[in-house]
Amino acid sequence: MKDAYRLRDQLVAEVIKTKANQLGFSNFEAMEKWIMDFEACHLLRKFIPDSIIRGGMAVPFHLRDVTGRLSVDVDAVTKLGRQDTEKLAGEMFSDKTNIFSAITLHKPKDPRKNLPLLTYFCKYESVVGAQKPEIKIDLFYGATPPVPTKIIPPPSRAVGVDIDFELEVYDYYPLIGDKLTTLAFDTIGLDVTDPNVPKHIHDIASLVKFGGNSISMSQVRRAFENSSKVEITYVEKSKQDIASIYGDLANFYQRLLRPSLDLGLDKSYAGRFDTFANSMLSRSQKRPQMHTTDVMTVSVLVEALVLMHGKKISDAKAGEIVNDAVSELDRIRSMSSAESGARARELRSRHKKGGATDYERVKTSPADQVYLYNCMLDMKDF
Repeated sequence: MKDAYRLRDQLVAEVIKTKANQLGFSNFEAMEKWIMDFEACHLLRKFIPDSIIRGGMAVPFHLRDVTGRLSVDVDAVTKLGRQDTEKLAGEMFSDKTNIFSAITLHKPKDPRKNLPLLTYFCKYESVVGAQKPEIKIDLFYGATPPVPTKIIPPPSRAVGVDIDFELEVYDYYPLIGDKLTTLAFDTIGLDVTDPNVPKHIHDIASLVKFGGNSISMSQVRRAFENSSKVEITYVEKSKQDIASIYGDLANFYQRLLRPSLDLGLDKSYAGRFDTFANSMLSRSQKRPQMHTTDVMTVSVLVEALVLMHGKKISDAKAGEIVNDAVSELDRIRSMSSAESGARARELRSRHKKGGATDYERVKTSPADQVYLYNCMLDMKDF
Protein backbone atom coordinates (compact mmCIF):
# COMPACT_ATOMS: atom_id res chain seq x y z
CA MET A 1 0.00 0.00 0.00
CA LYS A 2 3.00 2.33 -0.18
CA ASP A 3 1.55 4.16 -3.22
CA ALA A 4 -1.89 4.59 -1.73
CA TYR A 5 -1.31 8.17 -0.68
CA ARG A 6 -1.41 9.21 -4.31
CA LEU A 7 -5.06 9.69 -3.38
CA ARG A 8 -4.01 12.89 -1.66
CA ASP A 9 -2.83 14.31 -4.98
CA GLN A 10 -6.54 14.68 -5.72
CA LEU A 11 -7.17 16.74 -2.57
CA VAL A 12 -6.28 19.98 -4.31
CA ALA A 13 -8.87 22.69 -4.90
CA GLU A 14 -8.30 22.91 -8.66
CA VAL A 15 -8.43 19.13 -9.06
CA ILE A 16 -11.61 18.82 -6.98
CA LYS A 17 -13.37 21.58 -8.92
CA THR A 18 -12.30 20.11 -12.26
CA LYS A 19 -13.58 16.65 -11.30
CA ALA A 20 -16.87 18.08 -10.04
CA ASN A 21 -17.42 20.11 -13.21
CA GLN A 22 -16.57 17.22 -15.50
CA LEU A 23 -18.99 14.90 -13.71
CA GLY A 24 -21.81 17.44 -13.38
CA PHE A 25 -21.62 18.13 -9.65
CA SER A 26 -22.17 21.73 -8.63
CA ASN A 27 -21.23 21.13 -4.99
CA PHE A 28 -17.43 21.21 -4.61
CA GLU A 29 -17.71 20.44 -0.89
CA ALA A 30 -19.52 17.16 -1.69
CA MET A 31 -16.80 16.20 -4.18
CA GLU A 32 -14.13 16.85 -1.56
CA LYS A 33 -16.01 14.72 0.97
CA TRP A 34 -16.22 11.89 -1.58
CA ILE A 35 -12.44 11.85 -1.96
CA MET A 36 -12.08 12.04 1.82
CA ASP A 37 -14.32 8.97 2.09
CA PHE A 38 -11.66 6.97 0.28
CA GLU A 39 -8.94 8.45 2.49
CA ALA A 40 -10.93 6.97 5.39
CA CYS A 41 -11.26 3.66 3.54
CA HIS A 42 -7.50 3.49 3.19
CA LEU A 43 -7.06 3.98 6.93
CA LEU A 44 -9.61 1.27 7.67
CA ARG A 45 -7.87 -1.22 5.38
CA LYS A 46 -4.52 -0.40 6.99
CA PHE A 47 -5.58 -0.70 10.63
CA ILE A 48 -8.64 -3.00 10.43
CA PRO A 49 -7.69 -5.23 7.48
CA ASP A 50 -10.88 -7.28 7.53
CA SER A 51 -13.07 -4.17 7.17
CA ILE A 52 -15.61 -4.42 4.35
CA ILE A 53 -17.31 -1.43 2.74
CA ARG A 54 -21.08 -1.57 2.45
CA GLY A 55 -23.72 1.04 1.62
CA GLY A 56 -23.49 3.76 -1.00
CA MET A 57 -19.71 3.66 -1.33
CA ALA A 58 -19.89 0.05 -2.51
CA VAL A 59 -22.52 0.75 -5.17
CA PRO A 60 -20.29 2.27 -7.93
CA PHE A 61 -18.19 -0.89 -8.06
CA HIS A 62 -21.23 -2.83 -9.30
CA LEU A 63 -22.47 -0.38 -11.94
CA ARG A 64 -21.60 0.05 -15.59
CA ASP A 65 -20.71 3.60 -16.58
CA VAL A 66 -22.90 5.40 -14.05
CA THR A 67 -21.31 8.29 -12.16
CA GLY A 68 -24.25 10.19 -10.78
CA ARG A 69 -24.01 9.93 -6.97
CA LEU A 70 -21.57 10.90 -4.22
CA SER A 71 -21.50 10.00 -0.53
CA VAL A 72 -20.59 11.87 2.62
CA ASP A 73 -20.08 8.88 4.88
CA VAL A 74 -18.44 5.48 5.03
CA ASP A 75 -20.31 2.34 6.13
CA ALA A 76 -18.04 -0.56 7.04
CA VAL A 77 -18.23 -3.85 8.92
CA THR A 78 -15.69 -5.93 10.81
CA LYS A 79 -15.96 -9.29 12.51
CA LEU A 80 -13.90 -7.98 15.45
CA GLY A 81 -15.63 -7.36 18.76
CA ARG A 82 -16.25 -3.90 20.18
CA GLN A 83 -13.16 -3.76 22.39
CA ASP A 84 -10.73 -4.73 19.61
CA THR A 85 -12.48 -2.43 17.13
CA GLU A 86 -12.25 0.57 19.46
CA LYS A 87 -8.58 -0.19 20.15
CA LEU A 88 -7.63 -0.36 16.47
CA ALA A 89 -9.72 2.69 15.62
CA GLY A 90 -7.87 4.59 18.33
CA GLU A 91 -4.55 3.56 16.81
CA MET A 92 -5.85 4.56 13.38
CA PHE A 93 -6.75 8.09 14.42
CA SER A 94 -3.50 8.58 16.36
CA ASP A 95 -1.30 7.41 13.47
CA LYS A 96 1.07 10.14 12.28
CA THR A 97 -0.07 9.74 8.66
CA ASN A 98 -3.72 10.31 9.55
CA ILE A 99 -5.23 13.63 8.41
CA PHE A 100 -8.47 13.34 10.41
CA SER A 101 -9.44 14.24 13.92
CA ALA A 102 -12.26 12.06 15.21
CA ILE A 103 -15.15 12.23 17.64
CA THR A 104 -16.79 8.99 18.70
CA LEU A 105 -20.50 9.26 19.19
CA HIS A 106 -23.19 6.62 18.83
CA LYS A 107 -26.76 7.86 18.94
CA PRO A 108 -28.95 5.39 17.07
CA LYS A 109 -31.20 7.01 14.48
CA ASP A 110 -33.85 4.48 15.38
CA PRO A 111 -34.37 4.04 19.14
CA ARG A 112 -36.04 0.71 18.43
CA LYS A 113 -32.66 -0.77 17.60
CA ASN A 114 -29.62 -1.70 19.63
CA LEU A 115 -26.92 -1.57 16.97
CA PRO A 116 -23.36 -2.95 17.30
CA LEU A 117 -22.08 0.31 15.91
CA LEU A 118 -19.30 2.81 16.49
CA THR A 119 -19.72 6.17 14.79
CA TYR A 120 -16.76 8.46 14.11
CA PHE A 121 -17.21 12.04 12.94
CA CYS A 122 -13.94 12.79 11.18
CA LYS A 123 -12.93 16.44 10.77
CA TYR A 124 -10.40 17.60 8.20
CA GLU A 125 -8.90 20.75 6.70
CA SER A 126 -10.92 21.73 3.63
CA VAL A 127 -9.28 23.15 0.50
CA VAL A 128 -12.59 24.28 -1.05
CA GLY A 129 -13.98 26.23 1.91
CA ALA A 130 -16.38 23.54 3.13
CA GLN A 131 -18.93 24.80 5.65
CA LYS A 132 -18.79 21.55 7.59
CA PRO A 133 -15.51 19.78 6.79
CA GLU A 134 -16.17 16.33 8.20
CA ILE A 135 -17.20 12.87 7.07
CA LYS A 136 -18.76 10.11 9.13
CA ILE A 137 -17.60 6.52 9.54
CA ASP A 138 -20.23 4.05 10.70
CA LEU A 139 -18.31 0.95 11.78
CA PHE A 140 -20.34 -2.15 12.62
CA TYR A 141 -18.46 -4.65 14.77
CA GLY A 142 -18.99 -8.36 15.44
CA ALA A 143 -20.33 -8.92 11.93
CA THR A 144 -21.78 -12.42 11.52
CA PRO A 145 -22.59 -14.41 9.52
CA PRO A 146 -20.07 -13.81 6.72
CA VAL A 147 -21.44 -11.91 3.71
CA PRO A 148 -20.28 -12.50 0.11
CA THR A 149 -17.89 -9.74 -0.93
CA LYS A 150 -16.05 -8.45 -3.97
CA ILE A 151 -12.35 -7.57 -3.97
CA ILE A 152 -11.52 -4.39 -5.89
CA PRO A 153 -7.82 -4.56 -6.84
CA PRO A 154 -5.83 -1.40 -7.57
CA PRO A 155 -5.91 0.68 -9.59
CA SER A 156 -9.64 1.34 -9.58
CA ARG A 157 -11.91 4.31 -10.10
CA ALA A 158 -15.20 5.36 -8.50
CA VAL A 159 -17.13 8.47 -9.56
CA GLY A 160 -14.03 10.33 -10.65
CA VAL A 161 -11.73 9.23 -7.82
CA ASP A 162 -8.60 7.24 -8.66
CA ILE A 163 -7.87 4.61 -6.01
CA ASP A 164 -4.44 3.02 -5.56
CA PHE A 165 -5.21 0.47 -2.87
CA GLU A 166 -7.26 -2.68 -2.53
CA LEU A 167 -10.85 -2.46 -1.33
CA GLU A 168 -13.30 -5.13 -0.26
CA VAL A 169 -16.98 -4.31 -0.72
CA TYR A 170 -20.32 -6.03 -0.29
CA ASP A 171 -21.12 -8.12 -3.32
CA TYR A 172 -24.01 -7.21 -5.63
CA TYR A 173 -26.84 -9.24 -4.06
CA PRO A 174 -25.96 -8.63 -0.40
CA LEU A 175 -25.84 -4.92 -1.21
CA ILE A 176 -29.36 -5.00 -2.70
CA GLY A 177 -30.67 -7.16 0.15
CA ASP A 178 -29.15 -4.91 2.81
CA LYS A 179 -30.62 -1.77 1.27
CA LEU A 180 -34.06 -3.32 0.79
CA THR A 181 -34.37 -3.82 4.57
CA THR A 182 -34.30 -0.03 5.05
CA LEU A 183 -37.67 0.19 3.23
CA ALA A 184 -39.55 -1.96 5.75
CA PHE A 185 -40.52 1.24 7.53
CA ASP A 186 -42.67 -0.16 10.34
CA THR A 187 -40.60 -3.20 11.30
CA ILE A 188 -36.83 -3.28 10.75
CA GLY A 189 -36.30 -0.38 8.35
CA LEU A 190 -35.77 3.35 8.61
CA ASP A 191 -38.54 5.68 9.63
CA VAL A 192 -40.36 6.76 6.47
CA THR A 193 -39.37 10.39 7.19
CA ASP A 194 -35.66 9.58 7.46
CA PRO A 195 -33.65 11.79 5.06
CA ASN A 196 -31.61 8.75 3.98
CA VAL A 197 -34.56 6.98 2.33
CA PRO A 198 -34.04 8.68 -1.08
CA LYS A 199 -30.43 7.53 -1.30
CA HIS A 200 -31.40 3.90 -0.65
CA ILE A 201 -34.11 4.09 -3.33
CA HIS A 202 -31.63 5.64 -5.76
CA ASP A 203 -29.00 2.99 -5.00
CA ILE A 204 -31.33 -0.01 -5.32
CA ALA A 205 -32.78 1.30 -8.57
CA SER A 206 -29.27 1.95 -9.93
CA LEU A 207 -28.15 -1.57 -9.02
CA VAL A 208 -31.23 -3.02 -10.71
CA LYS A 209 -31.02 -0.89 -13.87
CA PHE A 210 -27.25 -0.70 -14.35
CA GLY A 211 -25.90 -3.88 -12.77
CA GLY A 212 -25.09 -5.23 -16.20
CA ASN A 213 -26.30 -8.81 -15.91
CA SER A 214 -29.58 -10.68 -15.64
CA ILE A 215 -30.84 -10.51 -12.07
CA SER A 216 -31.30 -13.73 -10.13
CA MET A 217 -34.37 -13.20 -7.98
CA SER A 218 -33.59 -16.26 -5.90
CA GLN A 219 -30.31 -14.57 -4.91
CA VAL A 220 -32.08 -11.27 -4.20
CA ARG A 221 -34.52 -13.15 -2.00
CA ARG A 222 -31.78 -14.99 -0.13
CA ALA A 223 -29.81 -11.80 0.44
CA PHE A 224 -32.86 -9.87 1.63
CA GLU A 225 -33.92 -12.58 4.07
CA ASN A 226 -30.38 -12.98 5.41
CA SER A 227 -30.13 -9.23 6.01
CA SER A 228 -33.61 -9.19 7.56
CA LYS A 229 -32.69 -11.92 10.04
CA VAL A 230 -29.69 -9.88 11.16
CA GLU A 231 -31.76 -6.70 11.47
CA ILE A 232 -34.37 -8.54 13.57
CA THR A 233 -31.69 -9.25 16.18
CA TYR A 234 -31.09 -5.51 16.57
CA VAL A 235 -34.71 -4.70 17.36
CA GLU A 236 -35.26 -4.77 21.12
CA LYS A 237 -38.24 -6.82 22.28
CA SER A 238 -38.75 -7.85 18.70
CA LYS A 239 -41.70 -10.00 17.69
CA GLN A 240 -40.98 -9.59 14.00
CA ASP A 241 -40.58 -12.44 11.56
CA ILE A 242 -39.85 -12.67 7.86
CA ALA A 243 -43.55 -12.76 6.95
CA SER A 244 -44.28 -9.50 8.80
CA ILE A 245 -41.28 -7.84 7.17
CA TYR A 246 -42.48 -8.85 3.69
CA GLY A 247 -45.92 -7.47 4.52
CA ASP A 248 -44.35 -4.20 5.62
CA LEU A 249 -42.02 -3.93 2.62
CA ALA A 250 -44.87 -4.54 0.18
CA ASN A 251 -46.40 -1.16 0.98
CA PHE A 252 -43.30 1.03 0.99
CA TYR A 253 -43.99 2.87 -2.28
CA GLN A 254 -47.45 4.00 -1.12
CA ARG A 255 -45.68 6.11 1.51
CA LEU A 256 -43.45 7.81 -1.06
CA LEU A 257 -45.68 8.44 -4.09
CA ARG A 258 -48.53 10.92 -3.85
CA PRO A 259 -51.98 9.34 -3.54
CA SER A 260 -53.57 11.68 -6.10
CA LEU A 261 -54.63 10.61 -9.57
CA ASP A 262 -51.28 11.30 -11.23
CA LEU A 263 -47.90 9.75 -10.58
CA GLY A 264 -45.26 11.69 -8.67
CA LEU A 265 -43.49 12.02 -5.34
CA ASP A 266 -45.41 12.76 -2.16
CA LYS A 267 -44.85 16.42 -1.27
CA SER A 268 -42.94 15.82 1.96
CA TYR A 269 -40.88 13.05 0.40
CA ALA A 270 -40.12 15.27 -2.60
CA GLY A 271 -38.54 17.74 -0.17
CA ARG A 272 -36.29 15.03 1.26
CA PHE A 273 -35.33 13.94 -2.25
CA ASP A 274 -34.40 17.53 -3.16
CA THR A 275 -32.10 17.75 -0.14
CA PHE A 276 -30.39 14.50 -1.11
CA ALA A 277 -30.21 15.46 -4.80
CA ASN A 278 -28.70 18.89 -4.16
CA SER A 279 -25.88 17.49 -2.03
CA MET A 280 -25.12 14.14 -3.65
CA LEU A 281 -26.45 13.86 -7.22
CA SER A 282 -25.10 15.18 -10.49
CA ARG A 283 -27.14 17.68 -12.45
CA SER A 284 -28.31 14.94 -14.83
CA GLN A 285 -29.78 12.90 -11.94
CA LYS A 286 -31.60 15.59 -9.95
CA ARG A 287 -35.04 15.62 -11.59
CA PRO A 288 -37.84 14.41 -9.28
CA GLN A 289 -39.43 12.68 -12.28
CA MET A 290 -36.37 10.42 -12.52
CA HIS A 291 -36.70 9.55 -8.85
CA THR A 292 -40.37 8.68 -9.34
CA THR A 293 -39.15 6.14 -11.92
CA ASP A 294 -36.63 4.85 -9.38
CA VAL A 295 -39.36 4.35 -6.75
CA MET A 296 -41.46 2.47 -9.29
CA THR A 297 -38.50 0.34 -10.42
CA VAL A 298 -37.87 -0.73 -6.82
CA SER A 299 -41.62 -1.35 -6.47
CA VAL A 300 -41.54 -3.89 -9.30
CA LEU A 301 -38.59 -5.65 -7.68
CA VAL A 302 -40.32 -5.69 -4.29
CA GLU A 303 -43.65 -6.90 -5.67
CA ALA A 304 -41.87 -9.77 -7.41
CA LEU A 305 -40.18 -10.68 -4.10
CA VAL A 306 -43.49 -10.57 -2.24
CA LEU A 307 -45.14 -12.83 -4.82
CA MET A 308 -42.23 -15.27 -4.53
CA HIS A 309 -42.57 -15.30 -0.76
CA GLY A 310 -46.29 -15.99 -1.05
CA LYS A 311 -45.57 -18.81 -3.52
CA LYS A 312 -47.71 -17.10 -6.15
CA ILE A 313 -44.93 -17.11 -8.74
CA SER A 314 -41.72 -19.06 -9.15
CA ASP A 315 -38.28 -17.56 -8.75
CA ALA A 316 -37.82 -17.96 -12.51
CA LYS A 317 -41.04 -16.06 -13.27
CA ALA A 318 -40.02 -13.27 -10.89
CA GLY A 319 -36.68 -13.04 -12.66
CA GLU A 320 -38.43 -12.88 -16.02
CA ILE A 321 -40.62 -9.97 -14.85
CA VAL A 322 -37.75 -7.96 -13.39
CA ASN A 323 -35.31 -8.59 -16.23
CA ASP A 324 -37.95 -7.76 -18.85
CA ALA A 325 -38.53 -4.49 -17.00
CA VAL A 326 -34.80 -3.69 -16.98
CA SER A 327 -34.60 -4.43 -20.73
CA GLU A 328 -37.60 -2.23 -21.50
CA LEU A 329 -36.23 0.63 -19.41
CA ASP A 330 -32.96 0.33 -21.36
CA ARG A 331 -34.87 0.54 -24.65
CA ILE A 332 -36.87 3.57 -23.55
CA ARG A 333 -33.71 5.39 -22.39
CA SER A 334 -32.22 4.91 -25.86
CA MET A 335 -35.27 6.38 -27.66
CA SER A 336 -35.64 9.87 -29.06
CA SER A 337 -38.27 12.14 -27.51
CA ALA A 338 -40.65 11.39 -30.36
CA GLU A 339 -40.11 7.65 -30.02
CA SER A 340 -40.60 7.62 -26.25
CA GLY A 341 -43.74 9.73 -26.63
CA ALA A 342 -45.15 7.24 -29.11
CA ARG A 343 -44.22 4.38 -26.79
CA ALA A 344 -46.01 6.09 -23.89
CA ARG A 345 -49.18 6.46 -25.98
CA GLU A 346 -48.95 2.81 -26.97
CA LEU A 347 -48.61 1.73 -23.33
CA ARG A 348 -51.54 3.93 -22.29
CA SER A 349 -53.80 2.38 -24.91
CA ARG A 350 -54.77 -0.44 -22.53
CA HIS A 351 -56.49 2.13 -20.31
CA LYS A 352 -59.74 3.69 -21.47
CA LYS A 353 -60.45 7.39 -21.08
CA GLY A 354 -63.20 8.47 -18.73
CA GLY A 355 -64.02 6.87 -15.43
CA ALA A 356 -60.80 4.84 -15.22
CA THR A 357 -58.43 5.98 -12.50
CA ASP A 358 -55.59 4.05 -14.16
CA TYR A 359 -55.83 6.21 -17.27
CA GLU A 360 -55.94 9.38 -15.18
CA ARG A 361 -52.82 8.35 -13.30
CA VAL A 362 -50.72 7.76 -16.40
CA LYS A 363 -52.17 10.13 -19.00
CA THR A 364 -49.29 12.61 -18.66
CA SER A 365 -46.58 10.19 -17.48
CA PRO A 366 -43.49 9.31 -19.53
CA ALA A 367 -43.10 5.93 -21.17
CA ASP A 368 -40.89 4.38 -18.48
CA GLN A 369 -43.40 5.17 -15.72
CA VAL A 370 -46.39 3.97 -17.73
CA TYR A 371 -44.56 0.71 -18.42
CA LEU A 372 -43.72 0.20 -14.74
CA TYR A 373 -47.27 1.10 -13.70
CA ASN A 374 -48.60 -1.55 -16.09
CA CYS A 375 -46.13 -4.06 -14.63
CA MET A 376 -47.51 -3.38 -11.16
CA LEU A 377 -51.09 -3.86 -12.39
CA ASP A 378 -50.20 -7.13 -14.10
CA MET A 379 -48.57 -8.51 -10.96
CA LYS A 380 -51.73 -7.89 -8.94
CA ASP A 381 -53.40 -10.59 -11.08
CA PHE A 382 -51.08 -13.36 -9.91
